[in-house]
Amino acid sequence: MSKLTDSRGSRVATACVALVLLAGCGGNSESDAGGNDGKPLNAQETQAILPDAKAMPGWRVSIAPTAYPLKKALSKGVTRCYGEEGNSCDNVQFTGASTFLADRKPVVSFLAFAYKDTASAESAYESVWEAWKERAPEARKLNLGAIGERRDAVQGLNASMDEGSKGMIAQVRVGTVILLVTGEAAPKVDMADTLITKFATTFSERAQEAQK
Repeated sequence: MSKLTDSRGSRVATACVALVLLAGCGGNSESDAGGNDGKPLNAQETQAILPDAKAMPGWRVSIAPTAYPLKKALSKGVTRCYGEEGNSCDNVQFTGASTFLADRKPVVSFLAFAYKDTASAESAYESVWEAWKERAPEARKLNLGAIGERRDAVQGLNASMDEGSKGMIAQVRVGTVILLVTGEAAPKVDMADTLITKFATTFSERAQEAQK
């Protein structure tokens, strides 16, 4: 995963390593008609959907799951806003993140944006993806399968653009939340395309369960 950089918040070294890569190019998003009219999540519920140590066996916690109202999350370096004037965070009520790493494995981060209702989440989806996808160089589109109401994923180089490196990002909308999963592998560290699909699916299931 990559390092998060943003003009609207203080830098947190570990979070940077975890969240910067986060996105690449990738055509039109895939979506399903209808969808989940889930309930809005508060900060505690947003934190609860983030994968924790129990959900990530074989990985070490780099950033434990934590979530706050947007302004506080930015001040603590928990999240970052990209795009023109940070518009990827427009109308976000609560946001949180968790990050994991392991020897000879990529860095994996999870980020959640919680909105007041499904319509707000859907309205924000495109601007979030447009902002985040710019962070993965030389990316190609990945297929996540049928998860969430809308989804995108790409794989490219990591943020440093080192030859042989790999970076992935997936974005999924589940009801009132937009989820991001990122992975960043240094050269000679294996990261199969299926890894991002696996984690995006798990994250989506947690978000769906929380909105029932």
